[in-house]
Amino acid sequence: MQYTLALKVANSISDQGCSLDELVSKIKDLFDSEGLPGFIVLLLRLIDESVSVGINRHDSHSRSNLRSCCDDPCLESKGLKSRKIRTSIGLLDFGCRHLPLGNFLKLNRYQKKTVELEQIVSAVITDQSYRRLSQHLKIIGNIEIPKSTAHDWIKATPCDVAAQQLEFEFAQILPDGTGYKKRPKNPGESNRGELKVMIGVDDKGNTFPMGVWSDKSWAEIGTAILDPKDAAKRDRPLADDLVVDGEPGMAEGLEHLADGVQRCHWHLPRDLGYSMWKDEAPLRERKMKSKQLSQLMAIELPKGSVDEISEKDKAKLLERCGKVERELDKFIEDLGTKGYGVAVNYVSNAKRHLFTYLGTWLELGIRCPRTTSLIERLMREIGRRLKKIAFGWSESGAAKMARMVIARILNPKGWRDHWEDRKEIAGNAIIIFQGIEVIR
Repeated sequence: MQYTLALKVANSISDQGCSLDELVSKIKDLFDSEGLPGFIVLLLRLIDESVSVGINRHDSHSRSNLRSCCDDPCLESKGLKSRKIRTSIGLLDFGCRHLPLGNFLKLNRYQKKTVELEQIVSAVITDQSYRRLSQHLKIIGNIEIPKSTAHDWIKATPCDVAAQQLEFEFAQILPDGTGYKKRPKNPGESNRGELKVMIGVDDKGNTFPMGVWSDKSWAEIGTAILDPKDAAKRDRPLADDLVVDGEPGMAEGLEHLADGVQRCHWHLPRDLGYSMWKDEAPLRERKMKSKQLSQLMAIELPKGSVDEISEKDKAKLLERCGKVERELDKFIEDLGTKGYGVAVNYVSNAKRHLFTYLGTWLELGIRCPRTTSLIERLMREIGRRLKKIAFGWSESGAAKMARMVIARILNPKGWRDHWEDRKEIAGNAIIIFQGIEVIR
């Protein structure tokens, strides 16, 4: 079906002139409130009539748009029924025969919004609160959506599915966690919630979201991803290395997912100061020991691939690693001599996972990160949305918002593909602008 539609606009401009800003503002208001919605409503009525006439004439092509339960619809007796749908260009208020037009436009029976509007709301809400989202959409796009309505849409949207990918093996897995203020379920219950995130990195350095969990331990998460009993039966685990920041229970709960565990070289000296603070060490000594530890464990990998390095140079690297481990033992002994028991336990527990990156490179030729910087930016964005913009989250709401933030940042292609699939854009509608004419 093809139509040629003419746009009629009456205007009256004072002989004394008007500012360009006033002209632009008036035209924008006209098209936002009546022009574009009116154009689409007219087109919908034409489509509705064409499809309905074709069905009444027993046109096989038109009848193919009906569901199997509507073999003999009595279209004439049903008449037109009012339908309102929110879109990014305004509210469409039109009358239609529900069966033909709804099926033709692939509308659900109780659909109140378009997918493209849901996409806009989902993208904006990852950066703004619901109140600000409602204000900004009104100011920028003249889209009126109450914050309660937007909240209901986000609760129901499945767009966060793009934030999980476990189908293949990774070179590294990086977990991290952050706190948020949740809504207590019972009176007197703490409002502190814990959100945990995991990402995977392939051998080309590409990052992928693995999942988000709210108020679950690392052991529970590790078992949910891959049961330790099943991990023992696999030819190889999900990843070569697990890069952790030293959070209690993280390495122990997830170590079955990877061949080795690598402690973060940035967090270790940083958190050493906190351990020594518990031991009541002076500030000056805390800073000195943290700097000493940072310089002590730095072993840089040579540039180029491992195949380009001679056996002699590899032996020197291993010798250097052994020397550093002996110096670390002396470092730990010195902490113990001064009575810093908490710091001794902290460094001792981390020591066995400090140089996994070196063994991975020598054995597999894969460069494993020594820090968790790949996931830090992601956690900053999640923390900003959950901590700075809102509070009083439910556990499911916090996890869903985090998955949406991760999907947009870490998996933009998956995010775009999700919306393109739902919008069902297949090139079946072509709209051509043929120009503007003056009718005198």
